[in-house]
Amino acid sequence: MECECTGSVEDLKCLISIEAGVEVEKQELFFRQLMLQRDGAKLNELGINHGDMINMGVTQLDTSEQDLLNSFFAKAGSAGKRPRFT
Repeated sequence: MECECTGSVEDLKCLISIEAGVEVEKQELFFRQLMLQRDGAKLNELGINHGDMINMGVTQLDTSEQDLLNSFFAKAGSAGKRPRFT
């Protein structure tokens, strides 16, 4: 998925929630092995630039959420899509 680098960590979490169906509260985002803890911080202020990859950890998914997330990644993988930042 693509996200503006001028957006905030919270903006990215909301986008992930919409696109992948993972609740914002269950997301843990990491960049260069550091957790992104300040939701109001702008991605570019954190050194995140176009083409960078953010890793996501997810806590306590129920079965329907896990199925939705698996479906999202299966579709993204078959379309050759990778998360990107612009």
